[in-house]
Amino acid sequence: MVLASVGARALEVFGLPAERCRRCESEVEVKCRRRKGQGISKGRETARPVSSRPLIFETESASYVGRPPRHGTTWRRSSLQSVASSMSTILSEPVPGESEEDWIARMVVPLAGMRSTACEQSIDQALNRLPGVQARASYADRHIRLRFDRRQCPLPEVLRELERLGFQADFSAVRGRGLAAPRRGTIQSLRWLLSHGDGAAFRCRFGLSEETRILLFLGRITPKKGLPMLLQPMSALKSYVADWKLVIAGVNEFGHQDEVELLVKQLSLESYVQFVGPLFGQDKRNAFAAAELFVLPSHSEGAPVTILEALGAGVPVLTTKASPWDELVTHHCGWWVEPTAQAIGDALFDAIARSPEELRAMGMRGKALAAEKYTWTRVAHQTIELCAWLLGQGKMPDFVWQV
Repeated sequence: MVLASVGARALEVFGLPAERCRRCESEVEVKCRRRKGQGISKGRETARPVSSRPLIFETESASYVGRPPRHGTTWRRSSLQSVASSMSTILSEPVPGESEEDWIARMVVPLAGMRSTACEQSIDQALNRLPGVQARASYADRHIRLRFDRRQCPLPEVLRELERLGFQADFSAVRGRGLAAPRRGTIQSLRWLLSHGDGAAFRCRFGLSEETRILLFLGRITPKKGLPMLLQPMSALKSYVADWKLVIAGVNEFGHQDEVELLVKQLSLESYVQFVGPLFGQDKRNAFAAAELFVLPSHSEGAPVTILEALGAGVPVLTTKASPWDELVTHHCGWWVEPTAQAIGDALFDAIARSPEELRAMGMRGKALAAEKYTWTRVAHQTIELCAWLLGQGKMPDFVWQV
């Protein structure tokens, strides 16, 4: 009964060979128990549970496997299409002429080791409202499994909501994410930690003077990133940010940049904000070299790589509690505040009041944190520790805690 978040290559999924799992990118497995008094009706208690072997995958989505609480005694069968759409992303499409029910019998039952059902409609609807949920599949009335996109759906937020609905895990495990996560294996964390940026080249390219202190936002320019929550307090702090410029680097998503530019004009911040478009490779590294502070004022996040990149480049970070980065506070390398304009404004005022030397010292502490805990080597060791513990061959790792 554990939550296992592991990041190695796909090894095995309930006895299926690894080559069957290549299309799946990443998963988190959670095995939960019911709370006292929320048992399943007699006669169903003997249903064979999902295999306890951990799912081991590599990177961008996540799954939840847990037991739902009981709400009444009426349970309905899940939508075959919902199950099919969920599982086909992991395994394969139905063969020509095969019915959805036959496909489920062939693929889902061997996968889960039990028949496919869904929980009561009220619970089903509640789960469907979770952010970023793409599809769901349930296996008997003892367990339910969700698949969701980590890029859209912050795992801590989902787990809190599942707990609120009555799900409960015996153990939780949260591993670090590798710095500068390699998409196709081309970027390595050690390379980023050892790299050097040319801040002067960045300033020259975008017409920024040496005296200008740079506050950097780097990411998709999209509503969830919360840029208005940063601009509003900046407007109130104009007299304090006279030497600063907010550099916004990223892709315009959903036309949101137009809305942000309009807000900049309405707040008379044109001389305090500059849009530079998306940055990649050495241009991105140069931007971090020029920046004194990185800011990510998000409404919702998972495990943003940009924060790791900022820390790895020696830049302190200001972000919100929408992402799980309390270590910014415990390691004195940034600010971790509520996702409100007031909280962001207070943190921004604190940050801009600090000297360049103070901010550099914070950045160096952040770089040490990234080197210690967030390289792929460290993540690999955590994965080995977790799997050894699950197999009864080692002690419980320090990143696992009893709920």
